[in-house]
Amino acid sequence: MIRPEIQNLANRGNITWEEWQQIRCNSYEQEILYPAMTNDCLIKTIEKYILPNCRPTKTPAITYDESLAANFVPILIERLKKKGQLKLPFSEKNLD
Repeated sequence: MIRPEIQNLANRGNITWEEWQQIRCNSYEQEILYPAMTNDCLIKTIEKYILPNCRPTKTPAITYDESLAANFVPILIERLKKKGQLKLPFSEKNLD
């Protein structure tokens, strides 16, 4: 179930990292909020919560899922940082 206030946030968009840290929601609500995040918020969420919780893989990755988590997503994040498309660099201390 998605609460109206969460749906309103999804509709509004541009959810910042500061806002995201204050939001308490279930998995269904999180799914609709991911596309509404700013690039900065999305990258910080991926680096702080998503990638660390992916299963470690041996190289080379065997499945497409492993390849995404172990190879493609980290490369994409680094390229976006280098292109200056995000408000970065940020370090682990800035994520808290």
